[in-house]
Amino acid sequence: MKKILKNKLFMYLTFSDLISNFGDTVYYLALMNYVLFLENPSLALSIIAFSETLPIGVRLFTGYISDKIHNKIKVIKISLMIRSVMFMILGYMMRFNPNLWIVVVASVISFLSSVAGQLENGLYIPIHLRIIENEERGKYMGFTQSLHLSAYILFQPLGALLISLLSFSHLAYLNAFTFLIPLGIIILLSKRLNYLFDEKPIHFNQGELQKNGVFKNMINTLKLSVSEMKKVPDLNMCMIIVPIINGLFAVFPIIITLIMASNVQFIIKTPAITLAMIQTSHLIGAILGGVLVMSLFKNLSIYNTLKISMVITVLLMASLFLQQVYIMIILFLILGIVVGGVNPKLQTLIFNRISEDKIATVSGGIATYFQMGMIIMKMVVSGLLLVLNAEALSLIMLLIALIFLGYVIFSEKEVKN
Repeated sequence: MKKILKNKLFMYLTFSDLISNFGDTVYYLALMNYVLFLENPSLALSIIAFSETLPIGVRLFTGYISDKIHNKIKVIKISLMIRSVMFMILGYMMRFNPNLWIVVVASVISFLSSVAGQLENGLYIPIHLRIIENEERGKYMGFTQSLHLSAYILFQPLGALLISLLSFSHLAYLNAFTFLIPLGIIILLSKRLNYLFDEKPIHFNQGELQKNGVFKNMINTLKLSVSEMKKVPDLNMCMIIVPIINGLFAVFPIIITLIMASNVQFIIKTPAITLAMIQTSHLIGAILGGVLVMSLFKNLSIYNTLKISMVITVLLMASLFLQQVYIMIILFLILGIVVGGVNPKLQTLIFNRISEDKIATVSGGIATYFQMGMIIMKMVVSGLLLVLNAEALSLIMLLIALIFLGYVIFSEKEVKN
């Protein structure tokens, strides 16, 4: 831990990321409150939800663009400036009476800001690879994960307090300011960061781009990287199991809400408190997992972590089917610890395995692929809700979890070989 805290470049960049995350959190909460003043809040919420989902589809493209940018520090500064200006414009617009057209503009700005944020994330990857030693990456990523999740828990009530004190216009200006602070940090660090790239430059393959074109080259890069990852049994297993786990838990709140509507014994005080306790237990677990990856999980393989995750997932689905809310909360805490431990190890394995000039493309592609399970499962459950009750849906989820637990267990010999 002391070594991480002494890495000043890393801590400065982490602080700037936290500041911009705080602005995004407050802005999102403010936008959710803003729609309540409209005549048709349902339509406004649909527009916002669409703008929040859309960036998932372009993550591969933003990753590819990040890989092809030579002057990464300069583009980060430009991106932060543009995001700040956009929210300043939105702050001026929010001085007018609440209206649906303002929500549309806010959603467009939110989408563009999210895309710019994805681009920045890809640009930061080579920087982190230069300021963190290969063997230390898992520890650093575990620390970053725990810090960000802890900050998220703190930002929620702080954001709610600011919403009660400031106007919607001022909150948009505040978000703009949270991009100017990271911009100032990057400007101050520019000389040192550019020196890192001068000392260890990225080698770009320009001939490949000119020969195949942008789209074909992007797909070829992803195919090549995926084939490389399939050679690593742990990563190959992740590509099958992680989308399933993500998909199952994406629809968890929907089924819990259905159960609460029909079974008051499932509710702890109020439905809101019940959902909050489940979410908080998982977040606390993930924070602990990020810390434990530096010690307890240090020698635990990704495969064994996935196996443990699937066992807990089966138990969680069983507790959902049996409608045992307190057991669910405990299991969510344990699952959070396990998942919080495996995420830094998985990221480290990808960063150490993939060529640096393709790493943002691959990271974006993997993130999109992992989230496909969430999108597909939500679509399927949305249709099944019309014909099945909560008990039947939870039974289906339990059966899916059991099938893939069996797959993980029977694949153990292949992974070991």
